[in-house]
Amino acid sequence: MQSFRYVRAGSFQEAAALLARDGMALAGGTDLIPLLQEGLATPGMVVDLRRIPAASRIVVSQAAGARIGALSRLADLAGHAALRRRYPALVEACRQVGTPQIRHMGTLGGNLCQRPRCWYFRSAVPCWKTGAPVCPARDGMSEYLAVLGGGPCWAAHPSDPAVALLALDARVTVRQPDGASIDVPLDELFVLPAERMERETRLKAGEVIERVTLPARLGGVSQTFLKATQRQAWDFALVSVAAVWPRRRRQPRVALGGVAPRPWLVAAHDLPPRPLSRASRQAVEAWAAEVAECALRGATPLPHNGYKLDIARGLIRRVLSGWAR
Repeated sequence: MQSFRYVRAGSFQEAAALLARDGMALAGGTDLIPLLQEGLATPGMVVDLRRIPAASRIVVSQAAGARIGALSRLADLAGHAALRRRYPALVEACRQVGTPQIRHMGTLGGNLCQRPRCWYFRSAVPCWKTGAPVCPARDGMSEYLAVLGGGPCWAAHPSDPAVALLALDARVTVRQPDGASIDVPLDELFVLPAERMERETRLKAGEVIERVTLPARLGGVSQTFLKATQRQAWDFALVSVAAVWPRRRRQPRVALGGVAPRPWLVAAHDLPPRPLSRASRQAVEAWAAEVAECALRGATPLPHNGYKLDIARGLIRRVLSGWAR
């Protein structure tokens, strides 16, 4: 591991200024420490965010929605009673992250910004993410890679909470090195490899996520998060689906995980409207199947990951056919 300077930040403003000077943020450390050990991150400075006041505060209200500090532990989110009542999709997504030890260390902000879990990248095999003009996974072990939005890198984004937050139309507050802060829709935070190869977000040097905000209008509406994994527990998603049904709308908000290099929001204009409330069971199931097909339009599976399309179809149909009856 390359040596670095260690600094504790007392505020997000101080942290942003320090991070702009060749720094990387330390929150829970569940991703940063392995990256340092594997030589995939070589910062001149590690900036510890854990002493920033109120950085892990969670405030939930019916009128204002939810404000979640970026340093909130995933375990705290998974066990938060008010969040479970208002935003159960996020709670369930946090509950299914990794092991209990990881959930008690990992933070929401860190989870959103974690690097890909592609075996080739993590093993320091030359690839696009490490500066080589090649993706060895595409023609190699492609079973865990993306089927949507891939190229020239096909590594699937690993975050579960990001999928739920995307369906919940979340926003992130980003602190900048000059002390200013901006609010960014979560859908605009993430980028595809074709847009930016060295990172999976639009965050620039010195920018750091300060908090996540959930809209009040989606609190308490029908919502769910489902995740399919190779093993029963302690695994990243082969496919995940978060679906949120806003009131007075005939189309749900649907987001997918494990299928693209970023959390994937299905465009609402691509989805057919649901049947009327008195529609037959057959009509509802046919509509759910049509939504599943529309959600995966444009998918380009690799030689060994076409099975992800079947799993995604099944999860989407399972959610929607149950809701719309």
